[in-house]
Amino acid sequence: MATEEDLGSYPGMTKWFSPRLLVWAAYRDVAAKIFGEYADRRTSQHLADPIPADPAQRKAFAERYDYSTEAQPGEPFWVDFAADLGDGFDSTYAIAYLLSADKLTGKGPAKEGIEGIRGLPGGHELPHGRLLLFGGDQIYPWPTREAYDERTFSPYALALPQSPTAPRRDVFAIPGNHDWYDGLNAFDDQFCRARAGRSQRLGRQFGNFQTCQHRSSFAIKLPHNWWIWAPTSSSTMCSTPASSIISRLSPTAWERMTSSSF
Repeated sequence: MATEEDLGSYPGMTKWFSPRLLVWAAYRDVAAKIFGEYADRRTSQHLADPIPADPAQRKAFAERYDYSTEAQPGEPFWVDFAADLGDGFDSTYAIAYLLSADKLTGKGPAKEGIEGIRGLPGGHELPHGRLLLFGGDQIYPWPTREAYDERTFSPYALALPQSPTAPRRDVFAIPGNHDWYDGLNAFDDQFCRARAGRSQRLGRQFGNFQTCQHRSSFAIKLPHNWWIWAPTSSSTMCSTPASSIISRLSPTAWERMTSSSF
């Protein structure tokens, strides 16, 4: 168990009202918009993880994150979601602690899990998700490898330590604007390590969580004919390889997406 001295070594909340931080953040934002296209990591992702030309291999590539058989007809399949999570240890760990629980329950007696969740009726249970989806801004105020370690991965590893018996929980991350400040370099290094072991689909492990994605964009096949599509979009353009994958999966859906303001 972490001592008070150990917890004091973790970073505090980002001081958004600090004039120095606000000026520096504005500078980084402008620099990212001006030079972002030239430092765009998605080009090297595509070169290191190319889309196959063979139709059968291309289909397998598009469906490589396949969880469609992990729930029987009529059974639920749970996905956890968290976003804006790298702001400081306290808030990140609080959310990680809830997500790490085997189940969350409403008011009333509970044998296991965390009870008394506000807004959840008594007697109801929410089991943990098979997948954990990070929805953007995994780090504040700007990305470095050390910042991801301290502000993102460490709180989650403390909340759910690695276990030899508990099933691993797979993690996918969508980059937000704060992840983009260095052209996704640190994000790619931390979340897209599965490219180094493509057949095993294993990336970085932190606690009992495991990153799985090969690039910043992905498509996850869920049970009951549901999908999670995450085409990575910078401030100027959507990823061409990502659009190729989604248009391969569903040309009609891609046409609808590109005709709307997403």
